[in-house]
Amino acid sequence: MPPLPADLMPILIHESAHVTVANRLGLFVKRLEITIDGDRVDGFSFIDYDSTRLSNYLTVLLSGEISEVEIFGRQVLPRVHAGSDRERLYLAVAKAGPPGQQELFVARQKAARLVRMHRGTIIRLATELLAIATDNGVMVEGPRLAGLLDADGSAILRRAAV
Repeated sequence: MPPLPADLMPILIHESAHVTVANRLGLFVKRLEITIDGDRVDGFSFIDYDSTRLSNYLTVLLSGEISEVEIFGRQVLPRVHAGSDRERLYLAVAKAGPPGQQELFVARQKAARLVRMHRGTIIRLATELLAIATDNGVMVEGPRLAGLLDADGSAILRRAAV
């Protein structure tokens, strides 16, 4: 197997933060997928947002960037493209109108707190994903993803107030 791309771990951390925070907010995480195409690496978290509050949606979107700053000391993956976290964040806040700014403020605080609180879980999940990654990437879903998200035995805390 060829060496894995250098920016794989930041993407694993970023996506691990999304799914960990979503899971801790009680959202259903369907799948986490990292794709590798040569030197191009991208990550996708498939989370059911159908009945979530705006602040929780924004919290999950913000958790990726916040985890990069928390773990690496800076934003490692400054990407704005169609469908990116930042674009979806801007669109959701704009759609909500003036209350969207308040929700964004709340979400930033909540995301920072959750990333700090679950830093170890985020790093552990990213490390587990790195261990099973191939030169095509990694994809986990269903019971395997649920097991990775609950490796610390905290499933009972999933719906705890945050």
